[in-house]
Amino acid sequence: MPFDFSPAHAALQAHVDAGRLLGAAAVVTLNGEMVDEFCFSIQAFSFADDAAMAKLCTRKLLSALPHAPAVLHVLSPADVEMQAIGHAGTFRRSAEPSLWPRLEQAGGG
Repeated sequence: MPFDFSPAHAALQAHVDAGRLLGAAAVVTLNGEMVDEFCFSIQAFSFADDAAMAKLCTRKLLSALPHAPAVLHVLSPADVEMQAIGHAGTFRRSAEPSLWPRLEQAGGG
């Protein structure tokens, strides 16, 4: 089965994996298959006003992937000229003009 690397799928899988990590043993999966030596480069984002996935939680998620070189970007709404980002703001159409270019740039796009 080919991997789905779309932003929506990656975000959904990150939420599933983060839920497993917080208060439980780390289980890292990609499309439902366990990954022992996950070594892809990661550009992770944490939003200062995200109460559900704070910077500390993002760091815990990244620590479960010790072989993956990671860069953690922490953005506040003011950094991207938005009123709020929160937990789901990345997926709002209002984030397209200011936040999405930052995410694409970090991803090499």
